Amino acid sequence: MFQFAHHQQLADIKEDSSETCLALYLLATDQKRPFVLVLPGGGYHHLAAHEGAPVAEWLNSLGYHAGVLYYQTENYQSLLSDIESTLATLKDHASTWKIQPNAIGAIGFSAGGHLAATIGTHFKGLNFLLLAYPVITFREPYVHLGSRQQLLGDNPSPELINWFSNECHVSETTPATFIWHTANDATVSVQNSLLFVEALISQQISVAYHLLPEGRHGLGLAKGTPCQIWTTLAESWLKEITTALRKELA
Repeated sequence: MFQFAHHQQLADIKEDSSETCLALYLLATDQKRPFVLVLPGGGYHHLAAHEGAPVAEWLNSLGYHAGVLYYQTENYQSLLSDIESTLATLKDHASTWKIQPNAIGAIGFSAGGHLAATIGTHFKGLNFLLLAYPVITFREPYVHLGSRQQLLGDNPSPELINWFSNECHVSETTPATFIWHTANDATVSVQNSLLFVEALISQQISVAYHLLPEGRHGLGLAKGTPCQIWTTLAESWLKEITTALRKELA
């Protein structure tokens, strides 16, 4: 089941909910603005609160509409259906919500980064991606086993593993991507990001990749740490990307 509403109307959203909810953070504006879908991490087991609402509020401060997708984690078939519903909802309400129709992107953290990359490589509707310390592959040796087991179970087929290994599905239609990771991430190997970067380069897709030397997994906005620099880098990148997309509408 999929529902959406302004974030203030979606009270008591459970981090481990069996229902997918899109909590909207829409700017009060008469001008159409880009929209960024926020996908928190949590290993497809739960959703990390610090990678949800605070990120949407940060995006609002930069002048972007945002929406936190509190996605259900019970089974992948329902999750993929909810993704289709989410993208259709954004398209259908773009005019009412003052969304720039060619500037819809997603930002994902950890397992949420895997979901964002899955959307970017398997679905139509996104114009840019931001990935923070993402899970990318479900293949050995760099798979984050917890995320794969939680989403696909203990014995997924080779075909299913391949389908969810996003480095295998980058194409000329994959959107421009911003990625950051830390070299000493002990939870999700930085090789995940490198696999995606290499695949993007091979398809001549625009990519900005930032490898930071130190920082634990799951930092979110990383306030008060050296890794907070990623938000400044992302802000500049977003401005460049969305400015170019706006010119395409002119």
